[in-house]
Amino acid sequence: RIPFSKGFKSPINLGNINSIKAIFDETTSYFKSLKIQEVPIILGGRKMFVLGFIITMESTLNVAYQLLNKFQSPLKFVLTYKMSQDHLELFFGCIRARGGSNNNPNAVQFKNTLRQLLFTKNITVESGNCSNFDYSEGDVIEFRSEKRSFTDTNKTPDDNELEKYLIHLDNVDLGYYVKDILDYIGGYIVRSIIKTIVCVNCVQLLLENRLDLEYQARQEGGARWCKCTT
Repeated sequence: RIPFSKGFKSPINLGNINSIKAIFDETTSYFKSLKIQEVPIILGGRKMFVLGFIITMESTLNVAYQLLNKFQSPLKFVLTYKMSQDHLELFFGCIRARGGSNNNPNAVQFKNTLRQLLFTKNITVESGNCSNFDYSEGDVIEFRSEKRSFTDTNKTPDDNELEKYLIHLDNVDLGYYVKDILDYIGGYIVRSIIKTIVCVNCVQLLLENRLDLEYQARQEGGARWCKCTT
């Protein structure tokens, strides 16, 4: 969580990544050796928690190797707490708390809540299954009234900088992470729609057949892919 921790809580770096890999390999072998009634857990019906541990350990090491051995600007250490989903859960917990435990805010409510979080950070979550351990360094966006705002002419961006900003704003290329999110959202909508459609041709127009090996595991879980997002 912090770069100064010691022991098992120390961050991953080039000095200890091989030791961590050895521990992960030993833990993976132990999980694979567990059996219930002579049947390995990893092959049984309750295998998901074992697969989750193994996949998490392998993913953590792969990400750490890539970040520590980058050709340009490699990281000195990797804080695995930054990869936790607690941050997302705390964020959406603030969204729900702002709307009075509203799990489905509309666009206006979400916009106002996000604005309040960016400027003031005065929304806290009193209930939840995770806690915020990050040190708060102030508001995300500094807010000042017009009377207290002073313009520094030396820091005013020139026309070239403004053109660069406009080019970045016009760039609508989506990364793989955003595309995967859109695939999941579109697939969930299609999966709900096809339950009420009796026209076979209409269903085929909505569905996109994905035969990639990387999507095979998700296909087994009943995932659907929308042609509009793929």
